[in-house]
Amino acid sequence: MSGNGITRMRATWSRSPFAGMWLRSIRRSSAACAVLTAAVLAAAIGGCGTRPAPGAQGAHHGPARAVITAIFRLPGILGLAAGDGAAWVTTGNVVLRVDARTGQARQVLSDPGASLTGVAFGAGNLWVEDAAGILRVDPATGKVTARIGVHASALSFGEGALWGLRYPGGGPLVRIDPATNAVRVFPLPAGKTRSLAVGQGAVWVSVAMPPSAGLLRVVPASGRVVARISGDQLFGQVAVGDGAVWASDGAAVSRIDPRTGRVTATAPLLSPLPVSGPSPTLNGSGLLAVAPGVVWVTRAPDTHHASVLRIDPRTGRVTGAGLPVGRQPQAAAASGTTLWVMTAQGLTRIDLVTCAHGRCRRPAPRAPLPAAPAPVWLDSLQMVSARDGWALAWTKNPAAPVPAALMPVRTIDGGHTWTAVTPIQAKPLLTPNGSYAVLLAASPSRAWLAVTRTRAGARPAVTQVFGTADGGRSWTWPAPIHAPGVARWLEFSDPAHGWLVQDLGAAMGNNPVRLYRTSDGGRHWLLAAASPRLNQAGTGRGTLPSACDKTGIAFATPADGWLTSACLSLAGAVLASHDGGVTWAPQALPLPAGACKPDFCVPSPPQFFGGTGFLSIDHGGKPPYLLSPGTPAPPGTRRRFRRPPGRSARPGSSARGKGC
Repeated sequence: MSGNGITRMRATWSRSPFAGMWLRSIRRSSAACAVLTAAVLAAAIGGCGTRPAPGAQGAHHGPARAVITAIFRLPGILGLAAGDGAAWVTTGNVVLRVDARTGQARQVLSDPGASLTGVAFGAGNLWVEDAAGILRVDPATGKVTARIGVHASALSFGEGALWGLRYPGGGPLVRIDPATNAVRVFPLPAGKTRSLAVGQGAVWVSVAMPPSAGLLRVVPASGRVVARISGDQLFGQVAVGDGAVWASDGAAVSRIDPRTGRVTATAPLLSPLPVSGPSPTLNGSGLLAVAPGVVWVTRAPDTHHASVLRIDPRTGRVTGAGLPVGRQPQAAAASGTTLWVMTAQGLTRIDLVTCAHGRCRRPAPRAPLPAAPAPVWLDSLQMVSARDGWALAWTKNPAAPVPAALMPVRTIDGGHTWTAVTPIQAKPLLTPNGSYAVLLAASPSRAWLAVTRTRAGARPAVTQVFGTADGGRSWTWPAPIHAPGVARWLEFSDPAHGWLVQDLGAAMGNNPVRLYRTSDGGRHWLLAAASPRLNQAGTGRGTLPSACDKTGIAFATPADGWLTSACLSLAGAVLASHDGGVTWAPQALPLPAGACKPDFCVPSPPQFFGGTGFLSIDHGGKPPYLLSPGTPAPPGTRRRFRRPPGRSARPGSSARGKGC
C-alpha cells in the first residue's frame, strides 16, 4: 500500500471532457451531499467494460487503455486515500466519500473546529490526521470512534497497523494498533524522511542520510532498521505492490526486490535527467500508486504540465502514452482499476478499461456547466454578531505557486456566504506582492481598512486608510500617508477616534514604529509619536521606544491606550498613554521582576468588555498571566492593572469576567 499525500489546493467540481457527463458542485457547507448526475461508469465511457485485474475472473477483450472518467473540482482538498470502493478526501473540516461505482459524493464527517488533513483507510476504518492527533472514524456513520493523542503524517496502512512519521520531514516512526488503538514509537536514524509505504513484510521509509539517500527497511514487530538501500533516485515517493517496492525521486522510477534490496529496473520519467536545481517532486513528479497488475506514476517536467504514466510491474517499464491530468499533482491513490489523482485543479479519476477492437465510443459533446460557488480563503476573521462579520480573504488559494492578494469581505449569514467589499480606490494597492493590509471591524455597518503599497526602490511607502459606515457599499478615504512604514494595526475607541500603527521592520529585538491618530473618523491623520531609528528603550513626548518587537495596540477611551511589546523584561513590555497617544510611559504591573525569565514575555493588547478589561501575558509557552484593571476608572483617573480578585499572579492563574 502506498502512502497518502498531504497538500493544499483549490478546486470546484467540473464535467469530464472525456466522459460527457454532468457534475454538480459540492458546497462547503453542511449540505448532506452532492451527486454526480451521470450514467454509471460503463455508460460514461461509451460502453467499454472495466478491465479485470490480472488473475481476476474474466477474459481480456482488447488492449488496456487509461481513460479520464471524471473530474471533481472540490475546494481545498488536503488529503486523499482509496479503499472500500471509494475515494476519501479531506477539506480541512470535512471528510467526503466519492463512490467509485456511482460517482456519488457524500459528506462523512464535518467538524467546523477541526483541522483534518491526511487520511488513510485500513481495518475497515478511516484514519484522519487532525491538529490534536489521529481520529479513528467509522466510514459508514462518520462517527469518531477514537481520538488518539499522537501526531503523525504520511499515513499508510499495512502489516496489520497504521503507520506514520511523527513529524513532516523527520522524527520517529509511529505505529497504531487497530485492535487496541495502542501507540508505539520507533526511533529512526538521523536524516530527512520523505514518505513511507508498508508491505512485503516491512515498513519502507524514504530517507536522506548525508552523504547518501535511499530506503530504510524496518521490521514491523520491533521497529528495528534491518537494511539500508542506498541510491539518490530512491529518495522521494515510495509504494509497495505486485511483489516489489517502488521508489521515485520525480525523475525516474526504480523497482526494488524486497528480498535482496537490489534495484532490478529503472524507468526514466524526465529526459534529460536533471543534474541540478530544484527536485522534480516539487512539481508533483514521481507520485506513485500501485494496484494489482499496474503501477501508476505522475510525470511533471514543470509547474504547468503533468501527466500520468503506467508501468508494467513485470518489466518495470513505462507502457502506453501519458494521460494529461492538469498541473502540479499532489497526491495519488489507486484501488482496483481506478486511480484518483489530486492536482492543483481538483480530483481526477482515471480508469483502466478495455474496448472492443481497441476503440472506445467518442465522448458525448460538452454540456454547459451549472454555476459553482466560489471558494473563499480567509486570512483573518472578525465577527461582530452571530450573523455579521468581516474578514480579509485571499483572492486565490494562498498555497498555490502563483501569489495571491488580500481583499476585504463581509458576511451577513453567519459565514455561509461572503461578499467582496473592496473599495475601488484600494484595488491598485492590494497587489500580490508588496502590499500590506489590516482590517478593523466595529459593527455590522462600520469598518476601516488600511493598505500599504511598497515598491522596490521607491521610498517612502504609500498608506491609505479607508472607512465605511454602510457595510462596505461606499468608502471614504483621506489623503495618503507617505512614510517608510507599513500598516500593522488599526484601533478605534469610538467612531471618531482612531489610531494607526506603522511597522518600520524588526531585527535583533529592535522594532521602530510610527503612530498616527485621527479625531474625525479617519478623514484626517496626524503623526502622534514615532520611534527613533536606533535601538532605544526610552519614552517621552512624541517618542516611542524602538526596542522590543511590538505586538499590538488598544485604546479604551480617546485618551487611554496601551502599546504592548515582546520583551525580556516587563519594564517596557506594556506602555500606557493618557493623552491620546502622544506621551507614553511604562505601565506598572503586579508581577515579580523575574516573571519573564528565562523566556520572553509576550503580552497581547488589553481587551475590554464593558467596564471589565483583561491583559494576558504569555511567557515561554507556559500558562499565561491574566491581569485585570478591576473596576472602571472614574473620569480624570488612570487605570491600573491588578491581579483578579481571589487569584494569584503565578503562571497558570486565570480570572473569569463578564464577556471573557
